Amino acid sequence: NLWVMFWETVFFIVLLIFFMAYVYLLQSRSVYGVTQEQELYWSGCNSTGHCKLDQVNNERSFWEFMHGDFVNRAFTEYADPPPDVASILTVFPANDFPITWHPRFVGPSRSSVLLGTIRLRQLRVKKNTGCTVSKLFAHIYPDCYAEYSDVAKSVRPYASRFVPTYIREAFGYMTEEETMQASMSGTYSSYGGDGFVVDLPWNSSDSKTLISDLWQWKWVDQGTRAVVVELSTLHTNVNVICNTRLLFEFGPTGSVAGKVQSLGGRVELFTPSTSTSSALTLLVLMIVVFILFVFFGCYSGWLMFKTCKNFIGENPWRYLRRQSWAGKLMLFPNTLHHYLRYLWNLCDLTMITLFFTHIGFRFGTFSAVSGVKVLAPSVIGHPEMFMPFSGIMRPLVYSRNVLSVLAILMWIKLFKYLTMSSYFRLLVSILERCAAKLFVLSV
Repeated sequence: NLWVMFWETVFFIVLLIFFMAYVYLLQSRSVYGVTQEQELYWSGCNSTGHCKLDQVNNERSFWEFMHGDFVNRAFTEYADPPPDVASILTVFPANDFPITWHPRFVGPSRSSVLLGTIRLRQLRVKKNTGCTVSKLFAHIYPDCYAEYSDVAKSVRPYASRFVPTYIREAFGYMTEEETMQASMSGTYSSYGGDGFVVDLPWNSSDSKTLISDLWQWKWVDQGTRAVVVELSTLHTNVNVICNTRLLFEFGPTGSVAGKVQSLGGRVELFTPSTSTSSALTLLVLMIVVFILFVFFGCYSGWLMFKTCKNFIGENPWRYLRRQSWAGKLMLFPNTLHHYLRYLWNLCDLTMITLFFTHIGFRFGTFSAVSGVKVLAPSVIGHPEMFMPFSGIMRPLVYSRNVLSVLAILMWIKLFKYLTMSSYFRLLVSILERCAAKLFVLSV
């Protein structure tokens, strides 16, 4: 047993070294800096911390913010024309006159490139659903509009008769599969990825005209409960993609509250890449750690097999041949019970589960990117196409959260191997008992 314990210690130290190298390459301070900078920029904050987004408190101030400060920030004007970041060719099969598009910079530093267009998405409720008008006021206010919920959610088109043709589609409902956008939680409620959608044009004057027409033709009215403004940017200096969403919540009383949420990730996390040395190193380390965790899982399975053998006193396969179907079904739960009585075995299974969950989220991100046509290398960044990064960011965030918990458990597991030295055995025994009691107390 001591010989097995020795080699287990050596293996775990090797695993920990490669794992921490993998975690170190994944973490990036620049991602946090980019998300904070984007939240402040789109909130309209100055150096003193005063944000224009905080001044949005009703429908009129919402439209004034969108028409003025937001559009001005989305279409930054520079004294000198910025260089072309890329050339995206749009071919029309009916003629031989293709159009070349160039993604544009946003922000004063000229380091942030807008990926695709900016999308406005509204969520609405049906009238007289989920609420009741008092009979004392029904002759003045015959209709009521409740808070947002799945029951009260409206999917009915509401365009008026003479609404301009070019914005009529903005009054039509689109499902979450059509919008390819993710849900978002607010102060009043949680809002899905569906809704009534409109994309801003590629220049400032047309965007202001569009917003003015949406304002005039009541795109936002009594039934509006939320407007989500979504955009994505590529920060060329640090190679980070940031997805920013502005949420404006419209309360039943007419109040409006706004907030900004930005999520980011390094470019190499969205697709397997070997174009740079850091991306290649990260990919190699992920493969190495994956192989080591496969061996770790096999070793845990071998320990479970030994526990089963010691529990029943003979070879498990021979034992199963003599058992009824009920005995065969109970063998695994009984073995698992005896195996998990030793808390370090529970720690091992938890770590293995967390790592493969993390890998599942990583591959889920790769699969999500490859499954979206507008994120293809020849199309991404097209100024007239929306880039749905909000849905892709979710598995990326989940993978980081799982990895954080796993990193903590990896360092806790080191206490187990302190028992190799007699000086620490009493300390480890005390820590094990305290941890078990603290867990019971927390539950």
